[in-house]
Amino acid sequence: MATWTQRAVDRLKGWLEPELFQPFLLGVFVSLSLSEFVRGALTFSLLPTWGRTVLGFAVEWTALALSVHYLVDNALRAPAGWLVDHVGERPAILAGFAIALGSLVAMSQVHTVGGLILSMAAYGMGATPMWPSVVSAIGRATPEHKRAAFMSYMYMFWLGGTGLGPVIINFLTGRRDALAFFVLAGVVALGLVLAWALVRWPGGNFANEGQAAPVRPGRGPAGSAASSAAAPAGLTASVGSSALTASDASADASAGSSAAARPGGWRTPADRRYWRSLWRNVREVAFLFPGMFVQTFAVASLIPILSVYARMVLGISGARYSTILVAGGALTVALLIPAGRLVDRTGPRPFLVGGFLIAGGLLAVYPWFHTLPLTYVTVALLGGCYAFILPAWNAVLDHSIDPDKKGALWGVFMTVEGLGSAAGPYVGGLMWDVFSPNAPFLASAAVILIMGVLYLFLPITAGHARRRAARPHT
Repeated sequence: MATWTQRAVDRLKGWLEPELFQPFLLGVFVSLSLSEFVRGALTFSLLPTWGRTVLGFAVEWTALALSVHYLVDNALRAPAGWLVDHVGERPAILAGFAIALGSLVAMSQVHTVGGLILSMAAYGMGATPMWPSVVSAIGRATPEHKRAAFMSYMYMFWLGGTGLGPVIINFLTGRRDALAFFVLAGVVALGLVLAWALVRWPGGNFANEGQAAPVRPGRGPAGSAASSAAAPAGLTASVGSSALTASDASADASAGSSAAARPGGWRTPADRRYWRSLWRNVREVAFLFPGMFVQTFAVASLIPILSVYARMVLGISGARYSTILVAGGALTVALLIPAGRLVDRTGPRPFLVGGFLIAGGLLAVYPWFHTLPLTYVTVALLGGCYAFILPAWNAVLDHSIDPDKKGALWGVFMTVEGLGSAAGPYVGGLMWDVFSPNAPFLASAAVILIMGVLYLFLPITAGHARRRAARPHT
């Protein structure tokens, strides 16, 4: 038996990158998966259902708690990245898990809106250090020429946790909410123990062959975690064949923001040239900011009402809701890589426009014909659209950024998207309470359809054209 197990492990190592099996890096990835398992279960399923059906709060208030959680997460990204840069990944992850565990215990005991909002704010604080820690760990523990592969591994751990969380917890929501909170607290405690045992930097420098070693834990030539601290919003737009983009953003962060990091600031001509160039690039892409905000806002506005809609309008159980989520998630994962390759070959516009128009049309029609079979079809098609929108949108953003400013501008992009994620849940819950359960779907559909039409005409491929024109002809 031991021989067979060893052969299986050896074969698995032959298929995967050997650096993945470093206890340090594997521990960080497992910590990410467990953290996102809890976040996905809490935000997509448990909190909306528990707040509405058990605590008796209006959907508006549970949605506000979700928005506060996203707002705190967004506001603390840069400080969390600074913390990882200065103390390393291990203390940041351990502190995050400890805060998240305390917030979950407190959340399970609250009976007031204020208590729910405060506990969710604390949970957002606990979840914040995970992403900058993961990006920093990839930069430190992997060779530069394998960075894209390890970003793909990161997506696998992230999607696995986020997808399994709501699917599994739906079997416990409703009559066994206390058990659901106990399970989530147990997952966080498991993450705390595993991070304590595995996330220990062994020394050496795997990150950049031929380059200097990091000066201190969490800080090195591979890139600054502070510059990559907004990972959740931007990385979700970096799946598929465009995975290298997010890796480049982290790898170039210290170079791209070197002027900001230098004590001199504006004192040298090089500093002033950098900031002028950065401001020029920001102005060039400013037309994308409204779309960045509203499309993230539109998607986030549905988060607090999905599980409640499934229970109160469709009349289905948590287990059935889980199968619906699987239908959409499975198609998304299956199509991500081929969709990314198609975007690389043909350009982002047709897939971005087509994905938005189809998704908006589905959301507009669904509330009027919400049968169970149509629900499965709609969710699966939305998952397919999402698989094409992600790499297409990522390509638009990446091609709009100067190569030496990826770290700085990805931070700006992620902040704008994070604000949309923070505002969306509250507005969606408010529309449910003030108008009707159909209102969030129709509002989201209107925003997405408008953006699809605008992307037909906006110069979203101008950056790509400039880059192609600037390439030397061979």
